[in-house]
Amino acid sequence: METIIIGNQEWSVNNLNVDSFYNGDLIQEIKSREDWIEAAQEKVPAYCYYNNDASSGNIYGRLYNWYAAVDGRGINTNGFRIPTKMDIEDLIINLTGGRRSREMIREKGVAGKDLKKNISEWETPKISKSKLKRSLKFIKSEIDYLEINELKCGYGFNALPGGQRKALRLRDFREILNLATFWCSTPDDYKYSEEQITFGIEEKAYCFSLNYFSSLGLSKDPVQFGKSIRLMRNI
Repeated sequence: METIIIGNQEWSVNNLNVDSFYNGDLIQEIKSREDWIEAAQEKVPAYCYYNNDASSGNIYGRLYNWYAAVDGRGINTNGFRIPTKMDIEDLIINLTGGRRSREMIREKGVAGKDLKKNISEWETPKISKSKLKRSLKFIKSEIDYLEINELKCGYGFNALPGGQRKALRLRDFREILNLATFWCSTPDDYKYSEEQITFGIEEKAYCFSLNYFSSLGLSKDPVQFGKSIRLMRNI
């Protein structure tokens, strides 16, 4: 496995593309949206390819539900593991030279650009021209380093916009070429009430994502989503 060093962390430079756990047990491949949702409801580890196209795995790796990412049999090798929420917070600090700006979005933007393979691999999201113009103006004024036409990015993390699987009725797979999103092992610690769960509140976990505009962000998404995985370890 090819890796790079960023600060005190060692990261894999390719999205995970395996079909088994460290002990050899197979991870279930699930193609249909209905079976994918059912697997998450039953906490079954699963993976798929974007649009169920196996050839996409050669570039973007596979998409895994959160249960595959955190299964006790381990999807990691040789001491590598799924990053925690705190690992990503440390990554942002490492990428920004330890700076702690009041404008955190600036720090996330700096970090995000440095994780990309190159900007030419990414497409502008399909939003209105006026919103895009406002977004670009905001980025250029708030994140002075960002140059949309610059091709080379730093560190060799090689983030590529592989999209994700949301398993929505109208759009199962989404955001390829616009978004790179990866699971963290940290679950959402918010305790939902029984009433909220009854009304369809989904269990969530942390993830970190890069968008076209390079911002690196931590968020919480439903565990049924299919996301990429990067492995890391502290050194």
